[in-house]
Amino acid sequence: MKKFYAFLFFIFLFQTVFGQEGIPVYSDYFSDNYYLIYPSMAGDVSSNKFWLTARQQWFGEEKAPNLQTLSFNARVGEQSGLGAIIFNNKIGYHPQKGGYLTYAHHLLFSRSEIDLNQLSFGLSAGFV
Repeated sequence: MKKFYAFLFFIFLFQTVFGQEGIPVYSDYFSDNYYLIYPSMAGDVSSNKFWLTARQQWFGEEKAPNLQTLSFNARVGEQSGLGAIIFNNKIGYHPQKGGYLTYAHHLLFSRSEIDLNQLSFGLSAGFV
């Protein structure tokens, strides 16, 4: 029975550590849209954010990689946020379409609008 629990622990650890990939193309690039990279950042500031992004490689080539995303995130209450992402990822003959819905909770260490010191947790559910 101990081996079974150890196995479950390592599976959970593997999913927790390596499950933060998000949308593959944006995981390696800097973006001002933190929610697109880290789902726990949904509602990270006091204003709502609506983003439309597009990325194309190798212009003029048929079946060149390209990605479009539409995302929205907003603060709900004092310490929570909601977000949604819809994406269309075309890589050669392997296109992907999907979306995510996210709930995030923020533990605020500072109440200042200028200095947001917080610890954020997020939970996303999606389809591809």
